[in-house]
Amino acid sequence: MTYLKLLFAVLFWGSSFTAGKVAVRYLPVYTVAFYRFFISSVLLIAIFYFYNYRFKLKEFVFCIFGGLTGIFAYNYFFLKGLSITMASKASIIVAINPVLSVIGAVFLFKEKINIKQIVGIILAFLGIILLITKGRIDLILTGGFNKGDIFILFAAVSWSCYTLFGKKVLTNISAIESTTYSVIWGTFILFPLFLSENIENFYHINAKSLLSILVLSVLATVLGFIWFYDGIKKIGASKTVVFIYLVPVFGVLIGFILLGERLSLAALVGGMVTITGVFIVNKFSEK
Repeated sequence: MTYLKLLFAVLFWGSSFTAGKVAVRYLPVYTVAFYRFFISSVLLIAIFYFYNYRFKLKEFVFCIFGGLTGIFAYNYFFLKGLSITMASKASIIVAINPVLSVIGAVFLFKEKINIKQIVGIILAFLGIILLITKGRIDLILTGGFNKGDIFILFAAVSWSCYTLFGKKVLTNISAIESTTYSVIWGTFILFPLFLSENIENFYHINAKSLLSILVLSVLATVLGFIWFYDGIKKIGASKTVVFIYLVPVFGVLIGFILLGERLSLAALVGGMVTITGVFIVNKFSEK
């Protein structure tokens, strides 16, 4: 049952790219993000008290940075990028998160890095370049690539900042506590921006946008998170993290099935090189 839950967790995360792209077809970016995390906040608070967690004011205040980076910034860049680029491409670009986190830890916390990880980092970035340019490296100089891909890359950077923050600052609270606090902060931050988008012309939710927001909130944010961390508790982090590599696979497949997206051969090769690089970085991380 644990493995099945993990499979569904990464399926939900993979589906979030298509869900996000569909949602921003009908609603503005901040509106989608606010609805996503308002619903997530309500559900996470209920779970928080169901499991008898105690509210910790000091840690809650610290989590404002998590709300800014992992919720507000990530979702702005994530949804803005999806409004321009393909969901399948976005799912591969975001997969570079662990690589960015390793680089950040080297510069911010002076953590050591080995030669195999360096090779993995180089491969991951080469793959991203292939993916974004579709094999035409000259587009980097001319700016002829899709600007949405850059937004998605900034989303990955934002999530890496959130990851590094949690790793070094929030060491005395559980993952569900830090996530709940960060989501609450993110919802507060998004609220005035949601109002600014809807104050003159309120955007009504249709069936497709509602379903997409529910996928983003109930499935990707809440259930995906709970089932993934439940997996870590039951079978350990080393076995659980392997499932992460399925997120871009599901992202590409769902984008193809539901949106009819087709990646070029160069983009597919770039995606495989990126995932290989990320795998190497994770595999040879110094414990």
